[in-house]
Amino acid sequence: MRKFEETWVVFITVLAAMLLASHQLSANSDFGLIGNYIYWVCRVSAEAGIFIAVLGAVERYLGARLSQWGAYGAAIVLSLIPFALSVTAFDLVVGLPELGLNGEANPQNSTAKAFAYELIYLLDNHAVLCVMLLLPRLIATSAALDSAEDQRQIDGAKSTYDHLAKSQPIETTSSNSAASSNAFTTALEPALRGDLCSVEAQEHYVLVTSTDESRMVLYRFSDVVRQLPKDLGMQVHRSHWVAYEAVQEIVMQGQTMKLALKDGRFVPVSRTFRTIVESRFPRA
Repeated sequence: MRKFEETWVVFITVLAAMLLASHQLSANSDFGLIGNYIYWVCRVSAEAGIFIAVLGAVERYLGARLSQWGAYGAAIVLSLIPFALSVTAFDLVVGLPELGLNGEANPQNSTAKAFAYELIYLLDNHAVLCVMLLLPRLIATSAALDSAEDQRQIDGAKSTYDHLAKSQPIETTSSNSAASSNAFTTALEPALRGDLCSVEAQEHYVLVTSTDESRMVLYRFSDVVRQLPKDLGMQVHRSHWVAYEAVQEIVMQGQTMKLALKDGRFVPVSRTFRTIVESRFPRA
């Protein structure tokens, strides 16, 4: 999926640049036909690159605090300012009038106001481009939510059985660890492929990640933690559970502790779980 997303980003970036260039031939007539297309490819590529970088930072540092949709919205808004600054600088370099700095001089106290207008002017096109870049993720999330809704209906049909099953305490002794390890994952429909790596709470859903796939499941995070055996993994944050086998090492970023997983992801560790995490896993 990652390779497809990278290909999609390149395709949309080039497509957007070609469409904008074809409608700006008269505005940038001094550049010539080829120069106009090169200008827009450079400009839209910078815009897409800034958004992808900001999105990665938001997911890494704010992912535990924001929902998936919140992270997308924050990335769109936060990437607008560096994009506006970069395109302003770029236009000044190539000689286009920008903020009145290489045209008729404006009063000094109007520069900030002019930049604010520039942000408003760029916002709609920037938001549309970002949403287009996110389309593969949005479609995947929508499909996962539909699957979760189907699972909810199946669970509703078996509500009596589930109530009786959950009313019994779940033991995690060595004699039944193999059975309890499947108490949650084997209840998924279709069955989870690969070995379970992590579970992340996302509002009323949980994001279940294995070595082979990721999916959204309509489930309470506390119920997942209760059903998974203690010899398989542990809760490390109010919204995160990790499998022991999925952890590479402990990573400290200032005062923040995170677990580096073998698949390249990072999971935050809250202060409540720091002592037990440090006793279980090696430091970087």
